Amino acid sequence: STGSRLLSGSSELHSELEKAIAKFEGAEDSICFSSGYSTNIGVISSLIGKDDVVYSDENNHASIVDGIRLSGAQKFIYNHLDASHLESLILENSTKFRRSFIITDTVFSMDGDVAPLVKIGEIAQKYDCFTIVDEAHGTGIFANDGSGLVSDLGLNDFYPIKIGTFSKAFGLEGGFCTGPKNVIDFLKNKARSFMFSTSPSPAIIGGLL
Repeated sequence: STGSRLLSGSSELHSELEKAIAKFEGAEDSICFSSGYSTNIGVISSLIGKDDVVYSDENNHASIVDGIRLSGAQKFIYNHLDASHLESLILENSTKFRRSFIITDTVFSMDGDVAPLVKIGEIAQKYDCFTIVDEAHGTGIFANDGSGLVSDLGLNDFYPIKIGTFSKAFGLEGGFCTGPKNVIDFLKNKARSFMFSTSPSPAIIGGLL
């Protein structure tokens, strides 16, 4: 790999994979990390700051929990799969902060149950909240092409920022985030777990392609 992506660790294969993942997920662009864990902590801590608020499902993966901690944002935990509780927390707190974010797994790792993505998307739109979803356990399982639960439900417009992993259905290692190009460009120059990690090896990238 020779180094981090920003220095000497980017190859044509890395760029080719990021284009392929973006196309696969129906997004403008994507960024690949060395693991799913580093993806979540890098994306969340970069896009969210101490003046923001995050609403997080109580059963979200540890990498989401740690990413929120690193962001310095205020955090409110809503009951598992409980969209009504989520909405009540937003009504009570959203005006106190600069921006509001809702973060959830789509398929939860321990029980295999799924988030009420339609209701969460409607709540996010109603209260002007940004959304981030983790499709680690939905990718390869849902939608005809395996692109995940968000795509399967036709909710890409509600969830423009998606996180995934290559260590589950893909059968290899690494993680990715898809989203608007300006967001991905920002992450490539802000996410510390991307900037200061050795890039995934070309052999792994070739296998993923």
